[in-house]
Amino acid sequence: MAQLKNQSKKIAIFGAGITGLSAARELIRLGHEVHVYETLPYVGGLAATFKDDDGFTYDNGPRFIFSTLAEKLGILEDCVPVKYFEHLHVEGRDYLFPFGFAYNPRFALSVGLAFLTRYFLPKPVDLGAFLKTYYGPYFSSKTLAPLIEKWSGVASNEMSIDFASRLLPTNLSYIVHCLVKKIRGGITEDYYKKGRYIVYPKTSNAKIFEALCETKGLQISLSSGIRSIETNNRHVTSVTLESGNSVTADYYLSTMPINNLAKQISPHGILDHWLKLQYRSIVILFIKLNKPKILDGLWTWFPETKFPFYRIAEYKNAVPGLAPNDKTLISVEHACQEGDNIWTMNQEELFSYIFDDLHQLYGIKTRDVLGLDINRCAHAYPVLRKETEDLQRSLKHTTPIDNLFLAGRTGMFQYRMTEGSYDSAMDCASAIEHYINDQPLETNSELFRDAYGRPLVIHE
Repeated sequence: MAQLKNQSKKIAIFGAGITGLSAARELIRLGHEVHVYETLPYVGGLAATFKDDDGFTYDNGPRFIFSTLAEKLGILEDCVPVKYFEHLHVEGRDYLFPFGFAYNPRFALSVGLAFLTRYFLPKPVDLGAFLKTYYGPYFSSKTLAPLIEKWSGVASNEMSIDFASRLLPTNLSYIVHCLVKKIRGGITEDYYKKGRYIVYPKTSNAKIFEALCETKGLQISLSSGIRSIETNNRHVTSVTLESGNSVTADYYLSTMPINNLAKQISPHGILDHWLKLQYRSIVILFIKLNKPKILDGLWTWFPETKFPFYRIAEYKNAVPGLAPNDKTLISVEHACQEGDNIWTMNQEELFSYIFDDLHQLYGIKTRDVLGLDINRCAHAYPVLRKETEDLQRSLKHTTPIDNLFLAGRTGMFQYRMTEGSYDSAMDCASAIEHYINDQPLETNSELFRDAYGRPLVIHE
């Protein structure tokens, strides 16, 4: 690769989550002046962490990371290996995913027949067809299809097949890998990359952001939402914050929801095609319990429509210190749309709404509850619809506005875990650096990595 010139530029980043802060660190390393603007009064974005006076730690989703990322962030010594198990609750039973379904003959037969016949079937063109082809009609209709439909709010046959390539296991080697993981007690190397294993920060996800915020020269402004982005001849000239203050920079990197970004652009119309893209909202109810443990793994998925929630997670099963001894904290996640019934409930109302289910599943009684808290996220997940597939696939780090770049889960409208978000930040920083030096990009990870930053499982 040709040597890039050292041209220091002023760069503004919208969003202080894993993507924005990682990109900031890399751009500062490359010699640029970086200022991060965050709408919320805290850093962390979708993965923010909170603690209370009773010794409970609230992570917005138990976001484990791989050891390789922990090493890059300089926090590997502050992490512990995780015995990673997840379950699906179907027809009154918890199944270890994915190998546990082998104990159900009908599920095993469905997947087995699909494995033998899928090469003779037409190539699926939507997610619903993909699920039937790769997992069989019976298994997919009882597990993955209803779970994805509950999570996304969209019928599986209306969703893009790209969702599968990002998240779902599709080959035999993955199933074998999961069997080995079970034998080894949950801890094993990632089968995509030897020597990489799952870890969780000892003191919560906050450790990730503490490390990133220690970047020398980093400037962060909290409670600094964007009101408008002024452009001239497809070039950002200034940004006005909600406070009324004006921001100017040479380059701008956005991790904010892409449809919201389009609304902020003035004059309007340049990015209006992005307004078609939709996100799913979530409401997380945190429940402190006077019980030592609830789940057998880190989390359990609930595909059946009779349950209003789609996942329950228990943090201390990753790191015991995240809750006091003999007590635990669970998070109950609900997919919804901003403004609907679930979204508008307060914590007491939502707990009452799901109490009968929690009692039936885990024997939880009202006297077991030590406290409640609630967190809402309006743009938690991009909904990958088939009807907007071409638009979704066309998104890159660069945009029609020459000094505006995109990165991250919400910023690029791609489902990404922490590793994928970090990789997106690194790629975007590289894109900006190459643009500054008038050199073409040599790679684009969007084309060949899944949500975890791994090579795509489904090859076109």
